[in-house]
Amino acid sequence: MAILAVSFIHDEGVFGTPLKLACQYGQLPVVEYLMSTGRANILDRGHNNTASAPDVAAESGYLPCLRTILDYPEHGLRDAGLTPPGSDDGRRLLHHAIRSSAEEVINCVLEFLGLPTDTDERDSWKGQGFSDVQRDIAFQGLIAAIGTGRYAPIRLLADYFMLNNHMAISEVSKLDAQQLFGGRWYATSNNDLGAFKLLLELDNQRRLATGAVKDEFFHLTLHRCMQTAIKDGSLDVLRYLIEELGCDIYKVYSQDPNPTVGLFSQTALELAVEYGKLDIVRYLLEECSADVAVGDRVPLRTAISSRNTELLKLMLEYGGPVKAIQPSEELDFAGRERIAIETHGDRSAGDRDITLTWRVVEADFNPITWFRTSKAMSFFLITQDDQEWWRNVVQRSRRFRGVMA
Repeated sequence: MAILAVSFIHDEGVFGTPLKLACQYGQLPVVEYLMSTGRANILDRGHNNTASAPDVAAESGYLPCLRTILDYPEHGLRDAGLTPPGSDDGRRLLHHAIRSSAEEVINCVLEFLGLPTDTDERDSWKGQGFSDVQRDIAFQGLIAAIGTGRYAPIRLLADYFMLNNHMAISEVSKLDAQQLFGGRWYATSNNDLGAFKLLLELDNQRRLATGAVKDEFFHLTLHRCMQTAIKDGSLDVLRYLIEELGCDIYKVYSQDPNPTVGLFSQTALELAVEYGKLDIVRYLLEECSADVAVGDRVPLRTAISSRNTELLKLMLEYGGPVKAIQPSEELDFAGRERIAIETHGDRSAGDRDITLTWRVVEADFNPITWFRTSKAMSFFLITQDDQEWWRNVVQRSRRFRGVMA
């Protein structure tokens, strides 16, 4: 039976017992004092039935506080026998420890529940000889670990069922494709490449055990993970998805073929520009040679709308696409503080290319008023830093129009 371990964060707050608050903030002397009184209700879960004091200590990742509650003479959980390994309280405690992603905390709870925590090489799988209760505790813990998208807890729990990196028991067939996708999604958001690869391997083991194949759902989830990596700036996972797994940076789904996946209807570059991820935009342009415009999709327009100067400059460096720069002569930067840049181009009329116009800005220039009153999409540059950049943009525009620079 799966035990849902609800996070105590936001549910307890100032309403937590003194012992739970001390555990939440790692106040070991307070925990020791409260345990010494013998009056602390260790397993009290509060008015929302969310978490006990050991649960809070485990999820917060404070190992000394957790050990004190588990092992305090006479009043601790171990001596009092309040949490048998197979009980709901024991399972919840493990799930809260897993949520901390702290390896030493998870191992502490696993040992408390009677599961081996040694890391020695062995000829048999780590969970060999488990009782049915122990196997169920470990497997439900693995499901909880998958949901964190973190390598350490997934590896710790998966080791109970693996030998030479292959699942050794039938439980692998119980792994759910949707759960594994959820884990990969969180691993992507965390930029935890180790967890992402391990979850792919677990999914592969599931398919081998069940005879399943890499279907449309699997490939859609990879595309969604690529989009998540872009949106969250997870460059390590993004590189792996594009360079090793071959995700298509130009693929666009006008309609989401599977609502449980939740795809965005944008190219990779569009999405990176929209979320202002400069490192991702640079990677796509420099290392993936991403086209700055695909059909009528022009990420430069999004960059202009965001008025993110660094992002906008990077997009213009790669061509825009900029149709023309007017006036076309070189700018005289001498003594100028700012150059105002305005863009023109009617997207509704199918004009994907953008025309830039520039003008010198007076000393009393108010950018807020200008942004509000300008009919064009506008931004401005600090000329002291941008002279060489502007000259390069002008030269690229001339080459774009077939004019020799």
